[in-house]
Amino acid sequence: MKLEKYIGPGETIKIKFGISERWFFGQIFPLIVIFGVLIFFWRDNVLIASILSGIIWMIIFWRTHGFFSTKYFATDKKIYKLTGFLWKKLESAAESQLENIAVKQSFVARFLFGMGTLKFQTAGANNSEISLVRVDDPWETKQKIESAWQK
Repeated sequence: MKLEKYIGPGETIKIKFGISERWFFGQIFPLIVIFGVLIFFWRDNVLIASILSGIIWMIIFWRTHGFFSTKYFATDKKIYKLTGFLWKKLESAAESQLENIAVKQSFVARFLFGMGTLKFQTAGANNSEISLVRVDDPWETKQKIESAWQK
């Protein structure tokens, strides 16, 4: 995907990242195992097996869609969050408007997946916040973004 079409004139993309691959595979692999076990135990009842497999495949599709349709990137001037597959949503915040960059990690996210959430809080009338969820090593990512913004 060409991210350059989403940035402003004179901006250069410095960092590209997305949702943690460890989180993605940590979610999908157990779902596929559960799917196999359920089908094995309900193989004689076609109706129940079909319903269960439909539910599991919908969850797998939902998780896969979220993983592949979310992109985060930082330019020398802004942070961007691009989401969506058919319908795109682009959120951005200028580095000059940021008041705080917060890192949030739950116990499970930190120790099992090494991921967390970066929250970019902006100043101004709308006082908005951009949350980048399930980011690999959020402390290191925060440092990379901050160093990309150093003049």
